[in-house]
This record gives sequence, structure tokens and C-alpha cells, in this order.
Amino acid sequence: MSNRLALVIDNCDYQDHLLSRLPRPQIESQALTSVLLDPSMGNFDNVELLTNPTAAQFRTHLSLLFNHKKQFDVLLLYYLGHALIDADDQWYLATADTVGNCLAETAVSAAFISSLMDRGLSHQQIVVLDCCPGKRCLPDDGSVYLADKAGTDVAFKGNGYGRVILTAHNTIDYLLETDKVFGEPEPSVFTQYLIEGLRTGAADVDGDGQIDVAELYEYVYYKVIRQTNQKPRFWTYHSPDKFILGRNPKEVELPQPVKWDLIFGAVMAPIVTVIIGGLASLSTSVGLAGLFLLMYALLYWTLD
Repeated sequence: MSNRLALVIDNCDYQDHLLSRLPRPQIESQALTSVLLDPSMGNFDNVELLTNPTAAQFRTHLSLLFNHKKQFDVLLLYYLGHALIDADDQWYLATADTVGNCLAETAVSAAFISSLMDRGLSHQQIVVLDCCPGKRCLPDDGSVYLADKAGTDVAFKGNGYGRVILTAHNTIDYLLETDKVFGEPEPSVFTQYLIEGLRTGAADVDGDGQIDVAELYEYVYYKVIRQTNQKPRFWTYHSPDKFILGRNPKEVELPQPVKWDLIFGAVMAPIVTVIIGGLASLSTSVGLAGLFLLMYALLYWTLD
């Protein structure tokens, strides 16, 4: 039996004086957790919420999420906070104890996350990043510009099978120097609309009662771009056709399946009539054909 497991990281307080000045997503992480756990919406078996973890705590719980899982387990990492890119273009997710000029030691690298996912057996791994990426740079570094691509797709690509990355933004929104912040990242509304799409069922675009990641992305994308300058992005790597993230809580009328058995019987009845007709009386052949058709109908309804 497969499991649906999620880890939600909510970083709202930072010891670093520059990170503490940046806006964060305007959403209560408890609301997200509740939606994911609700059997009629997210339908996750377990959702762990970590608020303001240290880098060491974050790494430990990431290992617990991805290690020793089965092929059909659905694993979700949902991060609310700030992402930082160092001078070597390495990606990091900030934690409560992150120090801006010591990212390798005090933040969680995308390389670490990807390596755990690469080694994991699950083919349903989902990473959602509600963060505005920033670049750590040296003073007067003219090679770095606001609005440059953040490279999320490369940072989390890895080599494993079955991976989806969904991010609120993929451009550099701010620059961090020694004691200055350049740029003004917008407060994100990404998670707000993701919750809305799951809670209302509006993200069930095809009306099949299930909400896959692609549908949810489509719903959130158009909501976000109408309100902010954010541009959510979505990538899949060696993935199955659908990653089911939730259910439509509203009752959905599914189209009736085609009754192929009954149709087959209806087609075969006249054929049998013709065949038998050459060997028996007309009344006998018609009777047997009708019986043949009735057997198919009863078989179909019994299986229903």
C-alpha cells in the first residue's frame, strides 16, 4: 500500500539581519497543512509542519521524508521562505540560523535535496517552492542583475525518476551584499491561491474529481500573474503522466463509461441470428440471439 507524505517548512523568522528584512509569503502555514491533510482535498496520510527550523533540523527531516520509501509513495516538500544563490550559482533554502556569507554551512543546498531524491525509490516526488530567489554577491559585482533567471530548473533537476518542481518565481528579485539589500521582492500570493484551488476544487480543470500538479499550476499561474509581477514555473523530470496532488471536494458527475460488453452483444446478436438461421427455424434463431443479448446485458449490470 502506498503512502502520501508531506513536509512543510515555514521560515518566517531569521537571525540574519538582512534576511529578516525581506517580505515573506502572506499565508498561515497551518491553513496549508489543514488542506493537505483533509481527506476530501489533499488526502495526505501525514503532513509534518516545521516552523523556523535550523539547517540541521531541516536536513534531518528531509532525510526522513525521502529515505526508505516505496516506489508508489507520494512525497511532497513544501517550502515557504527565502532562497539564496551564492557566487558559484549554487542554490540554498534559508533556515532560521542561516548566515548570508556562510550559506554552505548554515543553509540547505538544492544539491543536498536533489541527492536525497536521486537515492529515493519513490517515483512521485513533488517540490513546491514559495520563495523569491535572491543572489549573494560581492559589492560592485556588475555581472549580477535583478530579473536574471534564478536557474531553479537546473538546481533541482537531479538524476532520479519521477520528479516535479513547482515554484512561485524563477528570477532574481534581490541582491544581498555585506550589509545591504538591493531590490524589493513582492510578498508572494502563490500559496494563497494554491490553497484556494484545492479548497474550492476550482483547480480541477478537467472535472475528473482529481487535481494533478499540472492542473493546480495552471490555476495558480493565472491567478498570480493577474495580481503580481510573479511568474510561477513548473518542471517535470522523467515523470509519469500525472502527479495527483489532491481531490476536488465538490461532488463531480463523471461521464458514464461506454458499455462495450453490451455494445458487443448487440452487434453479435444479428450475426448469430444469421448463422443459426441457416441451420434452424427462424423462431429458434431469433430466440437464441435474444438470449445471447440478454446474457451480455446481465453480465455487464452484475459487474457494476
